[in-house]
Amino acid sequence: TYDRVKGEFVGRAVDVVAVKGRREGVLLYNLRCLRDGAPQTELALEQESARALDCYRERRWDDALAAWQRCQELLGGDDPATALMMARCREYRDAPPPADWNGVWVATTK
Repeated sequence: TYDRVKGEFVGRAVDVVAVKGRREGVLLYNLRCLRDGAPQTELALEQESARALDCYRERRWDDALAAWQRCQELLGGDDPATALMMARCREYRDAPPPADWNGVWVATTK
């Protein structure tokens, strides 16, 4: 859906999630505002979120944490989705996922 509206809306990449019973993930976005006249902070958030998610999926935990922290700052405080991704980065940094991990969060419940 986001691919269809990304020219009109600013959206930030949040996570790649597979629903229960699936392994293939879907990239989730948070639509933020209309692109036309969007505040610079929203455009920066869009770029930084994409960078953070890329670092996360590349197992670059400290880089991902730093990028997610910048997202929190751009959001002006505590954002639950960003806090969740930061917690995952810390967990994976301390106990890395298996070698075949593809960056997709697989839901175990509906």
